[in-house]
Amino acid sequence: MSVIDYGNDTDPLSSANIINQLIVISAVAPALALVFVSARFYTARSVLRTIHKDDWLILPAMVTAIVFSIFIIVMTKYGLGQRLGYLGKHGLWKPIGKKFVLLSGFGAALTSNVATLFTKCSILVFYLRFSTSRYFTWTIYTILGIVIVANTLGALHAFFVCQPMKRFWTGPGTPGTCWDQHAWYAWLIIMNCVTDGILLVLPAWILAPLRVGLSQKVGIAAILGTGGFVVGVSILRVVIMETTKEMEDMTYRFAINYFWTTVEMNVAIVCACAPCLRPLLAQYFPSLVSLGAPRREPASLYTLPVSQVVARPSPRTDQVDTSESTMELTSNCQTFGSPPRSSTHKEAPV
Repeated sequence: MSVIDYGNDTDPLSSANIINQLIVISAVAPALALVFVSARFYTARSVLRTIHKDDWLILPAMVTAIVFSIFIIVMTKYGLGQRLGYLGKHGLWKPIGKKFVLLSGFGAALTSNVATLFTKCSILVFYLRFSTSRYFTWTIYTILGIVIVANTLGALHAFFVCQPMKRFWTGPGTPGTCWDQHAWYAWLIIMNCVTDGILLVLPAWILAPLRVGLSQKVGIAAILGTGGFVVGVSILRVVIMETTKEMEDMTYRFAINYFWTTVEMNVAIVCACAPCLRPLLAQYFPSLVSLGAPRREPASLYTLPVSQVVARPSPRTDQVDTSESTMELTSNCQTFGSPPRSSTHKEAPV
């Protein structure tokens, strides 16, 4: 690390900080996400009376997001959000620098990547409920593998990015080598942005077999595609990373990144929970989610008839085979299904 010019003590930027903004976002963002997670479990348990794998996967994401926010608040006591020049000028950096690096590399990096990992796994497992083809299923599994590998490497990077490992927090004072950490973080953020983009377009594959009107497809896409809306924040993080990469001001630069990481992480949790809340809204506010369903069929607030699934040609004959696709869609899509009822009319939930 090069010698840092601490600048002029009269420079107004030398004492500027964003500590208050960090504390506020670290308190508000996970609180909002926790409301959605609680509503999701209430819906699963009280409305649908079944809790799926994707519901359970969002729990560790929520817990680690909260722990990440705690780390951020604690790190403000060790310089996060302040100008590094100000800390060095007043002799504050030396006694806290090591703790800052350890909290950043081990605490914040671990929890942020674990939260992102479980959030995306929850979204992808949720999409599996709507699978009507083996290609879609294998695509989901492939993306799951990429997400698991990328976020696991991101969470554990502090253990292997420097050799010997202690050089990560001692710096050039310890003989050894370290990877280009800017390139490493850039790869992680770009990979995260790419997977967010994939999550945004996957619902189009789910909508393909549905023979419904444009307005209905838009409504369903809005419900299923909320998990990918966080891609906007991911792109913003890429831009911020590139515009601040030349800053030697580590404590301030990290603070900007952590601010938007907190936003992205908790917005992703909200988006992962939003599609699962449709049955809850349909129970209390049916007019908001009817998607054109006829008033005489309350169950249609939760489902779409199987007749709206486009039949796929059978590979063995020229005849149309509708049984397999409709049965798959009926058996795999349960979240938007109506509560148990005695009617024998079969519908495919969406």
